Amino acid sequence: MLIRTIGKGGGVVFGGEFPGMVVVITTKGSRVRLGFQGHLDLPIINLKLLGKIICMELKNNLFHEERLALRSMLVLLEDPQSNTAEIIDLLAEPVFVELMYGPAPDEE
Repeated sequence: MLIRTIGKGGGVVFGGEFPGMVVVITTKGSRVRLGFQGHLDLPIINLKLLGKIICMELKNNLFHEERLALRSMLVLLEDPQSNTAEIIDLLAEPVFVELMYGPAPDEE
């Protein structure tokens, strides 16, 4: 995890297939307002909402491996600062790719 101290107006960019940028808009006490700008194909979802989406998905009929991955993510989301690398790795699993991007188009 990259950790930086950045003041108002500062930010970071990230690249690769889906480039984006995070900018500090304002700070107030211990709260920080961030602005996110990313490639249209890059979903940006806050962790609390991701947890709610996973809980809803667990109500569906899933394969054992999918259910296991979703439950694992819920456990990791309880302490995201300590589990950042594991969360990122798990987001690459097919069940999360489909959850974030939708079902893959049928290959013919």
